[in-house]
Amino acid sequence: MDVDGKNRAFLIMCDDVQTTNLLVALVQKALGDVVHAPNLLGALRHIGQCELAAAVLVRQPDTAAIAAELHAIGIPFCVLDKASTAPVTVSAGVVVISDEDLVVPTLRELMARNRKKWP
Repeated sequence: MDVDGKNRAFLIMCDDVQTTNLLVALVQKALGDVVHAPNLLGALRHIGQCELAAAVLVRQPDTAAIAAELHAIGIPFCVLDKASTAPVTVSAGVVVISDEDLVVPTLRELMARNRKKWP
């Protein structure tokens, strides 16, 4: 539950079953409800139907499009890119992480920063 008393879900966009299962388990245990989308169309559907707290986008061809949509509506997100050489990088304002274990702390930090923007 958020500070405003609303239940919001965490979106995970990932097209790999094993990575999805791991991310769902990590996020659900630490943060709460999770919705999953394997691709852009599924993610857009969830954006239209759910109140989202934040999102994790696993690098795939549709990542840039959904990242732009999330940014436009003010939903914090990070991109998981296992090919990234650094644990955490920020490129063009997008937080990119290289390991699943960094997902929960990164989402927590992004949500805290997002709350500071909106009183």
